[in-house]
Amino acid sequence: MKVRTPDEANENFDLITYEKGASVVRMIERYLGPEVFREGVRTYIRRHAESNTVAADLWNALSEAAGQPVEPIVRAWIEQDGYPVVSVKRKQKNGRSAIELRQERLFEMQPTRAKLAEEVKTTRWPVPWVGRVGSGEQGATTEIRHLLTRRVDTVDAPRADLGFVYGNADESGFFRPLHGAGELRDLIEALPVLNPAERMGLIDHQWALVRAGRANISSLLDLIAATGAETDPDVLATVKRPLAMLASRFAPDVSRDAERRLRAWVEVYFGAQIDELGFDPASGESEAARVRRAAIIDIVGGIGESTRVVDEAQTRCRKYLRQRSSLESNLADAVVSIAASHGDAWLFDAFLDAMHKARTPQEQRRFLMGLCDFRDAALIERCIDLVLTDDVPTQDVAFVLVRLFANRSARPLTWDFVRQRWPKLRDRMGSLLAGRVIAATPSLGTRAHRREVARFFKANPVPSGARTLRQALERFDWYEAFKTREGPGLDAYLHGHASASEREDSDTGLA
Repeated sequence: MKVRTPDEANENFDLITYEKGASVVRMIERYLGPEVFREGVRTYIRRHAESNTVAADLWNALSEAAGQPVEPIVRAWIEQDGYPVVSVKRKQKNGRSAIELRQERLFEMQPTRAKLAEEVKTTRWPVPWVGRVGSGEQGATTEIRHLLTRRVDTVDAPRADLGFVYGNADESGFFRPLHGAGELRDLIEALPVLNPAERMGLIDHQWALVRAGRANISSLLDLIAATGAETDPDVLATVKRPLAMLASRFAPDVSRDAERRLRAWVEVYFGAQIDELGFDPASGESEAARVRRAAIIDIVGGIGESTRVVDEAQTRCRKYLRQRSSLESNLADAVVSIAASHGDAWLFDAFLDAMHKARTPQEQRRFLMGLCDFRDAALIERCIDLVLTDDVPTQDVAFVLVRLFANRSARPLTWDFVRQRWPKLRDRMGSLLAGRVIAATPSLGTRAHRREVARFFKANPVPSGARTLRQALERFDWYEAFKTREGPGLDAYLHGHASASEREDSDTGLA
């Protein structure tokens, strides 16, 4: 794509530009193996020391080290839009265990039948696939490598007792693995055998596949429920992302009952870790345990809105306002946010005062962002009124607005403010950061808001925001389809699990 102006540069050099190339190189490194990859890089550096090169020089050096062509693999990934979903299923081939791989382009919104048929005929990636298989026993796993160049291919399994197969070993592949229903059930049983990166990947992939209509919401929730005893803080952070969206946006749009049941479901599966960890670190506790505690409090208190956690967070927050050392540092962001989301005018004033008197930029920003989490309309208005004052640094204006859009109670008021004060906001943010505000508007969710966003930014274009606006409008359309498709499934799933939980409570005398 040609870049002719600074605004086009701002628009095009986005997250995809920065990360896709690195992801493809990592995929090649994992497929070739670290020793071969390093030998190729060393050859490349020796051969071209103190001279100019092109990308093909690196691919040629890697090809020499690997004894197989690398450039044709890389070129398809760099020059072709999008990325594939690779379906993974166990098969029997001539009486032996095998794995069937099937690739196709992943669409978050399904195209027309004609477009899909054309894609199936013409679109292929040379997928350097690395999978992990095991029997389900702790540590008993084997890796398989296969270059998938056809739409469908079958790979012989290295073992007869193919207890599970994970379709993206070490999360090295730039694709989404789609596991069949049976394969996913076995992976859920084998979660402890997967390494943390793979557990993170499995959750992230399943959420992406649910969003794309390639899996249903119950499959994601079953997987998340299986992580209720997860101790790795990075895995818990991955769990939080889909749960936060489901709890703050999707479930409330399905029904008030769905929202209530989802929040209760979160405490059922993750609440035991609150009992185990509490709010105070133990003597000699590791940093990982402290970060894990913060993640669990954020999940159970922030997403699940557990009364016991919210009450404790409010108490701790008041102590923290008086004495910063009273709260373990990893808990500060979660406690401040949880307290704010249930806070009153006194707490808002206390946050504002703490922000003005903050001793570090991190502390100042923590209370500023906390002001965005209050739910009372009058307090939201007060927060919004700060945006064009010196209380909000210029570089934080866009981030404050994005945080307000993330607050379900603040979205309509924030959108009204953006429209009314747009010229001043745009001047303070600049076109690059203004794009972040455009990208946040799909959280408004409704068709009426989609029309408003389209009309407003057509009349008030952002020089580097044309593509961001198109993507935002697509996100509105995606959410409408997602809600229609998955809403009934979420409702049914939560009703079923609530019924089971109520029966169990009754049996133990807790109901």
